[in-house]
Amino acid sequence: MSQTKLETGTKSAVSTGTHTPLSLRDQLRTIKEDIDNKWVDFAILAEEAYVSEAYKTWGFADFKDYLQADLNMEYRTGMNRVHMGRTIKALGISREKIQEVGPSKFKDLANILDEETTNKELNALLNKAKKMSARELAQYVKDTRLERQGSEGASKKVKITLNFRDEQAEVFEAAVNMMMERLDLTPTDINRSIAIECICADWQMNMTQGEVTPALKKYAQEASVKEETGVGKVKHREHAHKGKKAAKKKTAKKTTKKGE
Repeated sequence: MSQTKLETGTKSAVSTGTHTPLSLRDQLRTIKEDIDNKWVDFAILAEEAYVSEAYKTWGFADFKDYLQADLNMEYRTGMNRVHMGRTIKALGISREKIQEVGPSKFKDLANILDEETTNKELNALLNKAKKMSARELAQYVKDTRLERQGSEGASKKVKITLNFRDEQAEVFEAAVNMMMERLDLTPTDINRSIAIECICADWQMNMTQGEVTPALKKYAQEASVKEETGVGKVKHREHAHKGKKAAKKKTAKKTTKKGE
C-alpha cells in the first residue's frame, strides 16, 4: 500500500462525538428500523456507542447485552458494524462513496482497508466490489489477505496449546486431516498448522453469509457450562473387575504356598 493516506471525503450527515448518551441510543434505535438504507450512519453510531461505552449508562453491563436487548442484534453482527464504522471514520470515507456498495460487501472490504489506503486504491476496490458478487468478493478479500501475509516475510512463531476431551480431539483431528487431504498436503507439523489456518479462514469467510445454527450455539454454551462448573463431567472410576482380579491373585498365591 502507498504511504499516502486517503483524502477525507464528504463529511457524513451524522456527526460523531457530539451526542448525549440518550440521543445516541434513540438514533441507533430509529436507524435500526431502516438499517438497509442507513447502514453507513448505523455503523458510525454503533462504533461511537462501543468506544464511548455509552451502553453502560443505559443500564447494560456489556455491549453484547445491549445489542441483543435493545436492538435485537447478534453480537457478531453488531461488532461487524462497529468495525465498518471504525474503518469509515478512520479513512474519512463519505456516505455517497460507499452507499451503493452495500453493507455486506463493505464489511468484507473493511478487512483489507487500513489508514495507508489511498483514495485511488479505495476507488479501485469499490469499483471491483460493484462488479463482483458477494461470494466472489469474499473470496477476493480472503486471497488478498493471504497474499499480504505471505509478502510480509518471516513472522514470529507462536505456540498454542489446546486441551481436548477424547470426543473433541476426534472432531479436531478429523477436520485437520480432511483439510490437508483437500489441499494435497503431506501430514507434517507445518502443514497441520497451515490446514488449521485455512479451516479458520474459510469459516470466517463463510460465516459472513449467515448465522451460527441455534443447535450448534446451544451445544457450545452447554458444553462450556459443563466444563466451567464440572457438572456433567464423567469422573474416572476404577475398573469394575479390579477387586475380583485382586481377590483371584490372592487366592492363587495361597494355593501355591499350600502346594509348596
